[in-house]
This record gives sequence, structure tokens and C-alpha cells, in this order.
Amino acid sequence: MIDNFLREIPIEQFDGSPRLIEKYDIHVTQSGILNIKVNRTHRIEIKTGMWVATINEGCYVTINDSEMKKLI
Repeated sequence: MIDNFLREIPIEQFDGSPRLIEKYDIHVTQSGILNIKVNRTHRIEIKTGMWVATINEGCYVTINDSEMKKLI
């Protein structure tokens, strides 16, 4: 089931680059914490090395690298 999920949605590893910060509309707080939008009103922290899956335009799921390695 998870294999089908990974094949059907866009997913990439977040590297902290300005390109991905812009692509995923990541908010950088004053203290340097990066937050990604998971739905229209909620953001969660994202760290370099995490994976981002695009569920809908502007809505994302993050997966820790260690968990992703178990899946692939």
C-alpha cells in the first residue's frame, strides 16, 4: 500500500535550499525555524533531510528521513 502511495504522489527530500523554501511556501521564523503548510491553516516544523509529499496543491506531508529509508 505505501509503495503505491509513493509512486502516485510527488515526493522529494528537503535540502533547505531557497528553491525548495519558495516552492513549498516555507515560513522562516525569527528564530530560524522552518515551517511548512500541512493544510490551509496549520503549519509544522520541517528540517533539512525530511521528505515532502505533495497531497494537494499547498498541502503537504512530511516524512522523517529514517522512516523514508524503511519505506524505500
